[in-house]
This record gives sequence, structure tokens and C-alpha cells, in this order.
Amino acid sequence: MFKRLAQQLKISDIKSSSFPVSRPWGGKKYVADKNFLDKLSKHALSEYEKKMSIKKFTKLTLSDPEDCSHNDLVENLFETGVADDIQSVSSIKSLAVNPKLLKDLGL
Repeated sequence: MFKRLAQQLKISDIKSSSFPVSRPWGGKKYVADKNFLDKLSKHALSEYEKKMSIKKFTKLTLSDPEDCSHNDLVENLFETGVADDIQSVSSIKSLAVNPKLLKDLGL
């Protein structure tokens, strides 16, 4: 239901932004009601998206605690050289002078 609502809101935003049309059949009350419902619908959609992301995060965090396949994947990345060990001295020195990292940290 919310997916359809999201699609309709996106379509109505696109239509209303590119084709501004007056509404001669409605008065100010209709426009006020429609604006209120649009804001309410967008708020409900954002709340639904938050709820779904929390639900997905909870599912990930509460997954099988005995499944350690992620450790094997990380170890494989270190062995193949795709990822460097973050605790090595050379990695720390390279991160200390990395301008993109410093910018992201606000330093």
C-alpha cells in the first residue's frame, strides 16, 4: 500500500512541478485540504520508510549469532590483499594524511 502511495506522490510531484494548472472547481478550502493531505501523506510515507529501515536493521542485528561467515569473508579480503589491516602503522599514517577522510571528519 505504501509503495503505491510513494509512487503516486512521486508522479504527482512530477506532474505538478512541470504542469502548473489552476483548479477552477475548488476553492481555497479545497486547496488547503489537499495541501494538508499531501503533507500528511508525505509524513506517513517518511514514517513508514523509517519503520522499514529499523525493521531491516533489527533483522540484520538479530540474525543467527552462531553464523560466523562474515569473519571468513573479512579474513579472505585480508589474505587476498583487497583490504588492508587498519591497525597497521602504515595504514594509520596513510589515513592521517588522507584529505578526503579529514574533510569527511570535518578536520
